[in-house]
Amino acid sequence: MKFTLKKRTFGSRINTALRYFLRLIIYMIVGGAFLMIPIFFYFLIKTNQELGTQFEDRSWSVPARVYARPLELYVNKSIKKEDLLLELQMLNYKKTNQLSQPGSYHEHENTVNIYLREFTYSDGLAPAQKIQISINQNKISELKSNQHDQAINLIRIEPLHIASIYPVHNEDRILLKREEIPQLLVDTLLAMEDRQFYDHLGINPKAIIRAMIANMKAGRKEQGGSTLTQQLVKNYFLTPAQTYERKIQEMFYALIIDWRYPKDDVLEAYMNEIYLGQDGSRAIHGFGLASEFFFGKPVSELSINNIATLVGIIPSPSAYNPRNRPTTALKRRNLVLDVMARQNLISHEEVEELKQMPLDVLETAPSGITKYPAFIDLVSKQIKELYASEALTSDGLKVFTTLDPIVQTYAEKAVIETLPAIEKTRGVKDIQAAIIISQNNTGEVEALVGDRQVRQAGFNRALSAKRQVGSLIKPFIYLRALEEPQRFSLGTLLDDQTRFEMNSGGKVWAPNNYDRKLHGWIPLITALTKSYNIPTIRLGLDVGVNNVLDTLYRLGLNENEYHFPAVPASLLGAIDITVFDVTQMYSTIANDGYYIPLKSIREVTQQDGTVLAQNIVEPKQVIYQGPNFLITKAMQNVIDAGTGGGIRRAGIKTKMAGKTGTTNDYRDAWFAGFTGDRTAVAWVGKDDNTRMGRVGGATGGLPVWAAAMKPLILEDINTTTPKDVVDVRINMSTGLPPPNYSCPGKQILTLPYIKGYQPTYPGDCDFYPPETDFDFGGEFEPFNFDSFE
Repeated sequence: MKFTLKKRTFGSRINTALRYFLRLIIYMIVGGAFLMIPIFFYFLIKTNQELGTQFEDRSWSVPARVYARPLELYVNKSIKKEDLLLELQMLNYKKTNQLSQPGSYHEHENTVNIYLREFTYSDGLAPAQKIQISINQNKISELKSNQHDQAINLIRIEPLHIASIYPVHNEDRILLKREEIPQLLVDTLLAMEDRQFYDHLGINPKAIIRAMIANMKAGRKEQGGSTLTQQLVKNYFLTPAQTYERKIQEMFYALIIDWRYPKDDVLEAYMNEIYLGQDGSRAIHGFGLASEFFFGKPVSELSINNIATLVGIIPSPSAYNPRNRPTTALKRRNLVLDVMARQNLISHEEVEELKQMPLDVLETAPSGITKYPAFIDLVSKQIKELYASEALTSDGLKVFTTLDPIVQTYAEKAVIETLPAIEKTRGVKDIQAAIIISQNNTGEVEALVGDRQVRQAGFNRALSAKRQVGSLIKPFIYLRALEEPQRFSLGTLLDDQTRFEMNSGGKVWAPNNYDRKLHGWIPLITALTKSYNIPTIRLGLDVGVNNVLDTLYRLGLNENEYHFPAVPASLLGAIDITVFDVTQMYSTIANDGYYIPLKSIREVTQQDGTVLAQNIVEPKQVIYQGPNFLITKAMQNVIDAGTGGGIRRAGIKTKMAGKTGTTNDYRDAWFAGFTGDRTAVAWVGKDDNTRMGRVGGATGGLPVWAAAMKPLILEDINTTTPKDVVDVRINMSTGLPPPNYSCPGKQILTLPYIKGYQPTYPGDCDFYPPETDFDFGGEFEPFNFDSFE
């Protein structure tokens, strides 16, 4: 990122130069070095030429800062008070009785008062302001400004900083402009490091001589005579080598910089460049980042004690680190407070009171290594399609993502707490999990967990692990059939009364149902609800395996990445797909058949808010509304009357649709489901792909899914019947409307049909199956379907 310096005007530079050089000559004459004046000016001119425009052209490598979504508040927004407070705590807002400064809040009963920090968005600067929020029955009932006692239509709480994309040397900083730096911080810095900063010429001969005398008396280096300008030059241009040659070079550079540039610009550069600590491999530079790193707040919110602590760090960031060496740092802070009092920056009465206060440093540093490594993997993957790595590591861009910290918290908690319970109750060890939660209408990924150690970077099971999907594929088979309404409907009877065999290289094999039973002729909706294998294979072979695979690609599977064989095994999910891609396919059904690519990035801006890129939602219809409505209805039945019944037992009452999935020998356990507003997919399995005992979709994937989604405020699925769909009362024994006379003991349900293809004539009370001889030939790989569910 470019650091902008203002050169002195020509006229001011001439006047300044005359005064400047006269003072230099006087110093040198007094110092008895009159004969050295020509040599001195020779090196001064040479240094000026060497420096050229390096200082004003110098660009800092400022990493891109990655943010979660801002929390938008408006009347009637669904939000729990405890979730609002949790987000404020994540943002390091302080709970206080009075809203004395930005970054504080006060809550009482159903009301929360917040003093918001300012933040620059793409649509402009949102100033710091006080707001009041009233929440009743998990909805915002009132939103107003405290300053003006006026209603507010929409307000945003600034987004949580979740990661940075660093340059190779891992320097990190938040650039500050001079006007953004508190004057007390400037005054304290000068009081401790360079009291004559605004008077000297870049070097301070008196300070140099004083330091030399003190060091000679002590027999070691006890004082330094460097000005702030010299310190800046050393960090900015030179090596830290302690040699006379480097020291002389530093002094000449300082003289030229001080002559050519205003003092405030030099001060601003110093305060952004100074090294103040280390976070693993990440170097903490500048007061802007140090304030966030040690206190969790911007410099504008620093207290007197905070300022004294930060300034005290400068001589030795390691020795005076307030987090690692609190006792030493406390003594150093108190010394700085004494100096502040002697310089009349604070009163002597204040000093004694301030010394009794703790350092107030965050216990845990906001690490440069993100708390959300799995989600950041997705951000990194998707942002490379927008920007070159150089821009991301040097231009100080802001990357606004789709992460919802509250949803992410619940997803992480679900994985952390549910897996041990599954291991204990099912007698299995070393299982792993992944889960993704996304918004339906935008495709925004709100949460992503790729490891049971949720903070651990590395193998990301949500994005990188391709696992067999088992019965999660079944809704796509049934959807493809329902796209042929002249042949199939939810009431169409499927054959589950006879087994069939397949030949493979002279060997005979036969698929089986999960419960190893036959169930007769059953309606299509029942076959999916109960996740029966035999009618599913029959149906898939009838519509064509290639047609089923084409449906997967239409729903969002990448044809360039996935190439599946058109064999019967594929019909029961013997194909490997990532959690991310499964989520993509199910979200298309959740979106009424419109494909919206899942995304992790909303927009990328410059620091001033100028938009460089935005992720625009462009839905593409890939499934007609009628068939999509029918398959959604069938998947709702999975929850209410089928293998997904654990959702209701977990206490989730929202109208939703879903599907369990268990693969061969219980190697993978899945649950995919969607509500009116969200789609989520959970997977449980072992990294070595071995058995998990009898942990299936209903006992593995579903509990993780339910634990993550239950705390959220979920919307019901839209159950309004589309205009091209009609409802018909059906006798489930025949798949036809019941006769005019009653049929005792028969199940009569109302099912949706594509208009024009609904049955219009009644049937009997009982079904009389046709003669069938269902035999498949051909060369297929043997596959054990018994444990598929």
